[in-house]
Amino acid sequence: MKSLISRIVVISALTATSSAGIFSTSLEVQAGSPQQIVQNRTTQKTWNNNELAMMTVKEAWQKSGKNYDSFVRMVQQLVALSVEKRGYQLRPSQEAGRELGQMIRKQAENDPEQLLYAVVDSSVREYAKKHKL
Repeated sequence: MKSLISRIVVISALTATSSAGIFSTSLEVQAGSPQQIVQNRTTQKTWNNNELAMMTVKEAWQKSGKNYDSFVRMVQQLVALSVEKRGYQLRPSQEAGRELGQMIRKQAENDPEQLLYAVVDSSVREYAKKHKL
């Protein structure tokens, strides 16, 4: 589990739009609602926000099929949801993506039994406060 979570640090890009932001392991930029972003990848598993919000870090890893890319998409969807619900706009930079990814990784490592959304939302709030968004 620690090796998976520590790989979140490689998340390399973060973008913000008026509707939602999402960070990605590639430089591909996506915009839209949290559900639209994930559903645009039709060949990949999608989750509804309620389903994701109720999973612990450990459960999300299991539901992802223990697949790093799938797990990152779950985290991306939750980041987009948190940003949207809180009305934040995250700066679009690789540095921002890495910093937020490190915050998420650190919290998830500390307690894999906590809800993944709680980890993500807390990290988004901490990031926003630190950067006065």
